[in-house]
Amino acid sequence: MNLCASIDGIVNNLSVPFNKVKAKSASYMAADLVSVGDSWLSFAIKKRLIEPIAGAEDLDWFKCLSHKWKSQVYLRRNDAGEIDPRGEIWAAPYRWGTMVRAYKKSKFRKHNLAPIEPELTGRISMVNSPREIIGSVLKYMGASYNSNNIDSQVAGGKIAVQQILALLANQAFGIRDVWAAVGGSSDVLPAVKYMSNVAVVVPKSGASLWADLWVYPCPPFYFDIHFVIPFI
Repeated sequence: MNLCASIDGIVNNLSVPFNKVKAKSASYMAADLVSVGDSWLSFAIKKRLIEPIAGAEDLDWFKCLSHKWKSQVYLRRNDAGEIDPRGEIWAAPYRWGTMVRAYKKSKFRKHNLAPIEPELTGRISMVNSPREIIGSVLKYMGASYNSNNIDSQVAGGKIAVQQILALLANQAFGIRDVWAAVGGSSDVLPAVKYMSNVAVVVPKSGASLWADLWVYPCPPFYFDIHFVIPFI
């Protein structure tokens, strides 16, 4: 079992052209299973980096999943990587959660701030994820986190989004004493159990959901028993 720095690093390694790499027993391509984030699943399917899980419907882990997992959310896709209730099963979820905000209770009490406070310039730390940062900007602009056409679905289009992203970048680079941090629930919740001055909230407007999935690499990279999992 090997640990890597990030899930996107696994996808990058799987994306190396077949004819340029000789798979070794300790490589990503020689693994029996690899882990990808749900946002990478469509890409991996379209690029033929992974294969469906044969006979998944008869396995206990699949039978225990809710209907949304089985047909509406992540797992059933067509060959183009699109969600399709009639598609094949491409992944097995092993961890999932939501984005949350952790904040220092003493700082917010002292300055009489609500836990979800928009004006935290230089005091908030964002998770290192383009999807989450752009999603936060879209929500800030009154658009849907799931917008798939910025020019037609967001007021001001790409130019307006880029302006807000630049503003957010200036705030991030100007961070002083962090009062709040945005992160995944699987990372944040275990940590704050031992921090009496830190609390966790989810905005009433909602938060993004994420899942980490086990997938099978395509046959050319299927050799001996070996696992690659992300280091969190």
